[in-house]
Amino acid sequence: MFKRISYAFSAGALGGFLNSIAVWLFGILGITASLGVKIAPHISPKWLYPRIVWGGLWGLLFLIPVMKGSVLVRGFVYSIGPSAVMLFIVFPGMGKG
Repeated sequence: MFKRISYAFSAGALGGFLNSIAVWLFGILGITASLGVKIAPHISPKWLYPRIVWGGLWGLLFLIPVMKGSVLVRGFVYSIGPSAVMLFIVFPGMGKG
């Protein structure tokens, strides 16, 4: 069980890291600004750490024994939670939503 928890947390943390890199890259390239979102963060441990840890915690959702089918389908369904938190709590709290 510890191995499964470790894999789920690690996968979520990797996802959080890759998402952070994508947000940074889109900000640098001006893609977010062209879409009307002015997010161009600077990469620093202070900015990355919470995103990686929260990604790991969200990754633990894969341990919930529902939807035993495709991992890809579960990934899409489980991504609704973090997306909803970002859209309805985090971004409005930052004045971005």
